[in-house]
Formats: sequence, structure tokens, C-alpha cells
Amino acid sequence: MENLFIKYFTQSLSEEEKIILFDRLENDPDLKEEFFKSQKAWALAGTIDDKQHINNKFKRTSSFTIFKRVYAAASILLLVGLVALIFLSIPSKKILFKNELVTITTGNGKQLKQILPDGSIVWLNGGTKISFPKKFGKTREVKLEGEAYFEVTKDKTHPFCINAGFAKVKVLGTGFNVVAFAADKHMVTTLVHGKIILETSSNNKNEVTKMEMSPGQQIVTFSDKDEILRKWVNTSLYTSWMDGVYRFQEEYFWQIALRVERDFNIRMHTNDEALKNKRYTGAFRKTDDALKILRFINLSTPIRYSMKGNDIYISLRNINH
Repeated sequence: MENLFIKYFTQSLSEEEKIILFDRLENDPDLKEEFFKSQKAWALAGTIDDKQHINNKFKRTSSFTIFKRVYAAASILLLVGLVALIFLSIPSKKILFKNELVTITTGNGKQLKQILPDGSIVWLNGGTKISFPKKFGKTREVKLEGEAYFEVTKDKTHPFCINAGFAKVKVLGTGFNVVAFAADKHMVTTLVHGKIILETSSNNKNEVTKMEMSPGQQIVTFSDKDEILRKWVNTSLYTSWMDGVYRFQEEYFWQIALRVERDFNIRMHTNDEALKNKRYTGAFRKTDDALKILRFINLSTPIRYSMKGNDIYISLRNINH
């Protein structure tokens, strides 16, 4: 019987031998239990060499002792591996479970890829919080504060909705980026492919504006004013952060400063309005440091800056002095 087990695991069992094996398993509960334990041990053995080693030992014994030992050892290793994985994941995200609601928070400078209950995938940028039920119902709704890119699984009977407070994004199946930090008082939605409907409420909350978006479009909505900005954009500028690159084209200094703060977990200070409203085009990687970015800015705009801990103080430099 031991030989039949090995032949079954190595897929070399004949049809006649399969009938014999399955008949024995059906009529012998103890043998069936040993078979399943042995099967798990075989699956946990990582390499062909490991399995050959088990195979050789198995052939030299008349009992299932070796498989019991392998199964126990493999189970312990698997448990240790899972514990290690949990501890290694702690620095990059915080997960809370409350009333069947899952809340995931990423720290500044951290990124995370998360699979949602319906199979949709979301990439979270630094300083972002997302909440969703452990199991979706008739609607698939998630709450977002921060920046995330979504690849939504198509399901026409169960609409997907992102609630960012003052605005909502309704989706059928698509890929898009959303930036909705509460402190920014605006939400930026960029559609890469597919179709979405953006809903925003007026300040008096009595009127809801619905806007259908096409791929390549970007809409900016505001929480403190009834203004909507729609334009065509190069979507790669708004999704490259998933590859560890931040690209900016004709962006204001204050916008770049916000990104640097969140990506590098620092605080940038300036009271210089002229500097805040200067525009820049370029790119930086998450592997860069904040000072390297400031040196890049200094190439086109003379600035002076000083760093104290995690605080950087910046102002325009008068080149006449």
C-alpha cells in the first residue's frame, strides 16, 4: 500500500491501481486519514530532491512514521513562515478589523498592493487609508482617504463605488487613480481605461452632479467650493508612483512639496508665495532623498533651504546679494 501512495503522489499510478487504492481508502478510515496527512506532507516538501529523499525513506519503512514526522516538521515551518510574514508586513501597513469592516492604513513613504474581496486590486500610496467590508453585498463600496490606483473587476450586477467624503466614483470595471487627501480639500480622479461616473455634491448638499469620464480624462472636484475642472492628461504622470517614480509636468511648487512630504515623511515650510506658485517639470524616484529634489529645483530657481530633523525650511534666494 505504501508503494501505491508514492505512485499516486508521483502520478505514475495505473487505472487498475487507482481502483485498488481508492477502494481501500473508502473502506478504511484510518488509512484514509494517513493518506491525507501524507499527501499534505508531500505537497509541503518544497523541491524534487526533498520529495525524492522522502520517497527513499518511505520505501525503507513499513509504516507512515516518516510522513508523520515530515508533516509535523513542515507544518511547524509553515507556521513559523506565516508568523515571520506577519511581522515583516507590520512596518508597511496597519490593519484593523471592526464590525466586519477592514481598515488598512499606510504610513508616509510606504506603498501597498491589496486584493479586495471581489478580486479587484488596489495600490495604496503613502499616508492613505482605505476601508471595506470583509465581504461585499449588493454593492461594492470602499471608503478612501489618500491616493490609490484601482483595477476593478467587472461585475455589472454589483456596482463598485469609492466614497471619498464629498465625492464618489462609481465604476463598472476599469483602471483609474484617485487622490483624495482630506487636508487638500480637493479630489483628483484620473481615468486610465474603462468607464466611470463621478458624483459630487454641492456645498449646500442638496444637488448632486454626475459626470461620465472617458479614458485619458482627469477631473478635479473641491470640498470647499462648487468648482469642477476637467482636462485631458498624460495618465502615466499620475500612475508612475506605483513604479516608485513621481513625474510632474508644469506643477506648482506647493503641489510638489505635498508629494515630497508624503513620500519622504518630512515637513516642508515656506511662506514665500512667489515660490509656492512657481511651476516645475521633472521626476524623482522614491529612492532619492528630499535634498536631491531641492537641488534639482535650485537649478532653475535659486533657493535657500535648511533642515532641522524632519523639517525643511525653504525660501527664494535673491541672486543680487
